[in-house]
Amino acid sequence: MSNNKYLNVSSNGTNLINSPPEGVYFCRRAGFQDMDIRESSNKTFVSLLARFNCPKDEKLLLLAWLIYTVSTPKSELKPYPILKIQAPAGSGKSVLSGKLIRGLLDANDNEMINMQRNPKDIAISAQNGHVVIYDNLRLISPDVSDVLCQVSTGGSLSSRTLYSNNAESTIKMRSALVLNGIHDYATESDLISRCVTIRLKPLVDSQRQSEAELSRQLEIELPEYIHLLHRLAAKILKTQDSVTVTYKSRMADFALYVAGLEKVIGIPEGRLQDAYKHNVEQSTIAGVIDDSLYDSLMRFAQQYSKNSPWQGTPKELLNSLTLSNQSSSDMPKNAAAMSRRIPMLQSALTSNGVHIIRGRATDRYFQVWSENTVETDEATESKPDNSTVSSTETSFL
Repeated sequence: MSNNKYLNVSSNGTNLINSPPEGVYFCRRAGFQDMDIRESSNKTFVSLLARFNCPKDEKLLLLAWLIYTVSTPKSELKPYPILKIQAPAGSGKSVLSGKLIRGLLDANDNEMINMQRNPKDIAISAQNGHVVIYDNLRLISPDVSDVLCQVSTGGSLSSRTLYSNNAESTIKMRSALVLNGIHDYATESDLISRCVTIRLKPLVDSQRQSEAELSRQLEIELPEYIHLLHRLAAKILKTQDSVTVTYKSRMADFALYVAGLEKVIGIPEGRLQDAYKHNVEQSTIAGVIDDSLYDSLMRFAQQYSKNSPWQGTPKELLNSLTLSNQSSSDMPKNAAAMSRRIPMLQSALTSNGVHIIRGRATDRYFQVWSENTVETDEATESKPDNSTVSSTETSFL
């Protein structure tokens, strides 16, 4: 922190100390700015949520992401969920990313940067910052998407050491990532499944502030909000042996914080976790909604149930799908191409109740069926509640 102070956070609470405690996890690098911290009885999580221009459930998920990121050092080797901000022009995404999130988590000279194309440049940014914020993305290529996945969950990049013949240098890649943009810039399911997606709403005139006014407010509020995040982190750490994780996502450590936040702020158990599950599933589906193969598989699977699935060779499946979607030009041209694309759609399909199982007997085969297919005309099972979690009002907002 500033003034050569150190913030000690544990399940027992938070306190500022003058000398480094045992096991200091966060360290300063070039470009880091001082981070002031100030306790305030006036700042609660509700006042921080008011700063977020997004739907109610997404406000809480953003709060959970902030708490997890501020209290999870790289040295613990835990994965960081990626914060994906999608917003129209005039919604304040640059202020949220470059001012508020940057100031709360990792005050740095590089508020936001453009997406690099070279994996080594991405790795260097990840090594030198606790949080890397990419601004105004248009489209993330598959290769860059793979590198971002490595940064999120941890990886390394090796290359020949400069001015040597056989020496090797390794850059460790692990950091929290923030992505923002107007367009549907993330399309790879492997990347999307690691994301917490926040959709900002356009600001109305009464919400707009001048740069000078905003800077004055944040100068006062940020130290208090930083202390608030660490206080909440300490409380969540205290709950981790007593909470139940109902949604076991691939970001399991973050899911534990989501469950802990429910307990700390008094949300019914499982409610925010359901919102997180819904967030991941809907983002995964949105990434492939215009994909012709995805659309064809969705419609084709509705004809078959788990007890009576369709089964056939890859070529037979492609022929059946092509017959039902002859107008599309981006359908796979052969069975091998289709077989390579299906795994990339698997998460989105499963989220919508469509299952595709690949196997091999005498020949390779696919099984296709849908959870939503009615078995018989006499089926009387009640329909599931399709209302989204975000439609539920929370009493404290």
